[in-house]
Amino acid sequence: MNTHSLLTHLQSRLPDLLAVYLFGSQATGHANSEGDLDLAVLVQGTLDPVAL
Repeated sequence: MNTHSLLTHLQSRLPDLLAVYLFGSQATGHANSEGDLDLAVLVQGTLDPVAL
């Protein structure tokens, strides 16, 4: 999934989305094929973690 598709998907699932932060090996350029994508999301109000 490319960046635009990912952001579009997050916006559709999280209407109160304010920001998305990328961290970890992908952000620092040290990712490998076994790595994952570390994201933090900032939403207005509260969010049920199970809904993610």
